[in-house]
Parts: sequence; C-alpha cells; structure tokens
Amino acid sequence: MKKQQHRGLATISVAAMLCMAPFIAANTHAQCTPPGDLTDGPLNSSTNGVNFSVIYTSDTNSPHYFPTTRARWFRDALPEMHERISDVLNAGDPYSNLLPSYTGNIYDYNDSWASAYANCFVMEADVFGPMGGDAQTPLRKVTGHEMYHTVQRGFLCQITSSCRNDGTSIGGSFAKWVSEGQARFHDDRYHPDFDTATFGSSFESSVAITLGAPEGSVFDKSYDTALFWNYLAEQAGYGRIEPHVGVDLVRDWWDAMAAGGTSGAAAAFDTLEDVLAGRGFSLRELFHDYTICNVTRELDVSGAPLSEPKYRYLDEQPVNGAAYSGAVRKQNHATIASANGSASVVDFAADYYRVPVSFNNECKVVGLQVEADDNAGFALIGSDAGGKVISFSKQVDRNPARTFLVSTNNPIAQLDAVVSGVDGDINY
Repeated sequence: MKKQQHRGLATISVAAMLCMAPFIAANTHAQCTPPGDLTDGPLNSSTNGVNFSVIYTSDTNSPHYFPTTRARWFRDALPEMHERISDVLNAGDPYSNLLPSYTGNIYDYNDSWASAYANCFVMEADVFGPMGGDAQTPLRKVTGHEMYHTVQRGFLCQITSSCRNDGTSIGGSFAKWVSEGQARFHDDRYHPDFDTATFGSSFESSVAITLGAPEGSVFDKSYDTALFWNYLAEQAGYGRIEPHVGVDLVRDWWDAMAAGGTSGAAAAFDTLEDVLAGRGFSLRELFHDYTICNVTRELDVSGAPLSEPKYRYLDEQPVNGAAYSGAVRKQNHATIASANGSASVVDFAADYYRVPVSFNNECKVVGLQVEADDNAGFALIGSDAGGKVISFSKQVDRNPARTFLVSTNNPIAQLDAVVSGVDGDINY
C-alpha cells in the first residue's frame, strides 16, 4: 500500500538533531530533547515543499556554542542533501514520508560526529564547531549520511510499525552491512567533491579499513562494507552517471525488502541474492571477482588478459575521481617455496599472497596449488616488472592450481594469489 505523503515544516535546531513530531513522541531518545539555551536563529531554507529552520547558540560561553557561519552551512546543506537523496538517489517517497515531521538541533551531546535515532538526527557541535580545514565538506557529507538513515527507516516502516520506536534500529533490524555499509556507500554518491574526500568518516577512509582487513566476512562488517556495495553497484547497477553510478541497485533492493515484508539479516542477504539474480548476476561470483579486483586495482590491467571492467574500480579511474589510498593486506613471501603452510578463510572473506619471481634468462614454470576441505575461490595473477598483468587464472575448486610459463621476452616478476570463501568456510 502506498503511503500518503505529507508536506510541512521541518524545524532544525543547530547545536544537530532532527526530532520527530509530537504524534510519535513516545519512546523519544533523551538526545532528542535539546538544551534550553539554543536562542539564535531561526535560519530558514526550503526545497520541494519542505521548510527547514535552524536554531543554535552563538554564545561562546555556552558548552553548545556553534559558529553562525557553520550554522548557515548546515542550513544550506539540509535542502541540498534532501534534493540529492530524493531526486538523484531516487529515494523520495519513503524519505518524504518522514522528513517533514522532523525538528532538529546541533549541540554538545557528548558523542562523536552524528547519530540517527527513530525520533531525531543528532550532529555533534563540538566536532563541527572547532573542526579545522575544509569543515564544510564533512558537515555536508554527514548531513547526507544521517538523512540516508532516515530513508532506510522510511523503508523499514513499510515492513514493521515498530520502525518509529527508538529501540528499533536499522542495524538491528537488518544488519550493519545494510545500515552503515549502504549509508557510507552513498557518501561517495552525492557530489563530486565527496568523491575525493579523505576525512575520518568519508567513503575513502572506510575503503582503507576494508583493504586492511580482507579476512573478515563482508556480511559481518559495518561501514567497511561500503566498498563491496560500490563494487556491486558498478557491476550490476544500471545507472552510469558519476558520481551516482549504480544507486538504482540499492533502491531496488529496498523495494524488494519492503515487498517481502520481512526484516532480519537473513532476509537482507537472500534479497540481495535475488535482486542480483534478477539482473543476471550471482552474488558469490561477484564476490569472487570483487576479491580479485581488490588486488588487480594495484596493477596495470589494460589489455589482455584482464581488460574486463570487473577487475578495476570505475570510481578510481581518473575521469571519475581519485584512486583509493592503501593496498589490500597480503602475506608476502620471499620465494615460491616459502609460500607453504596451512590457513583458513571464512565465507565471503579472502586471503592474499604475493611472491616475487626471480629470472635468470632461463625458461621456467611457476605456479601455486591450494588443497582445501571444500570448494575455494582461487585466482593467480602474474605481472611483469612494470606491474602489468600478463598471466591470469580464476577457478572455484576443492584443489585449485595453476602454473604459468615464464617468458624470456617478458618474464613474470611477481605472482599474486587470492584464496576466498565463495562456498562456505574453508581450511586449506
């Protein structure tokens, strides 16, 4: 059943919190009640029939002090982010059902950055007030991030009426890879200047965390699932316009969740499999390629054998944005013979190995074999001294193996191997 949309006044008080209207005031979180000394303002803005009003205190003696200039940034960010979420991310309906019933404040509530509750959206004054450098971009980005949690709650309200209670969280209703992973993924999709942002709560910062801990299942992660959502969007999304490539995939996933009428991590996972299958993709095959992409992105994959777009991130290409910082964490071995031993990897996680290959003007064959107790995802990548991929093999097998002939004209200088859980946990 389509929800009726309501338009009206959304009052925002700076020092930052967006609180729900009185008819759902029950179960209101304590942080949704602002202090009494927010006496400056209102600073008004509006878009699409929604009016915002920012109230704050410029009293430097108050613990909730917030500079007027930055209060104006926040005022301007609210309609800006509303338009991007409604029009670009195509999340207007569920979002508009909730936003006009909100009041908001920014003050010192002794937390970090921002939080989204059922009855309020809170931004921390003592983070954004004294922040140096380009503080406006982080403030705008965090505004969009917390607004997206409101979108998620709007969809949740199509599944359960308890969505409006503070005890019902998005992460608890689905999983953190949904709530925070999606929100951080969208942080990279609002504006081109967000696409290259590197501050502490940016998409870029979560990518570095992801690459630094590839051994954990993507479905046990939180913000650091954003890179996986990005990969899925680039590969299976229909939209090709930067910076919001593939956001239609997430919207379709939410529509499918709402249609299914079931919350929970298991339903979230099954629905993702179904949505991808409907677009002609396998979740597990995409994950296998994702694990490979996380190392081939460090190499030159132009030309054969790895010219396919699935082995590099569209988001990293010069015309679209900046390359991600950092490299996937690997086990480095001095020789092929030393790349020997036993290990394990959980489902939807990966281990990486790197081995140099010496060459003394003689023909040789190099390779690796994995002996596992179940099917393992496997990839072996050979690159030359300039980092260009010249040999590649991908398999899913219980005992995957591959050898490459080292050419005397353009010898392999380095082998990269990926072992991934694509069919359950494995020991190898």
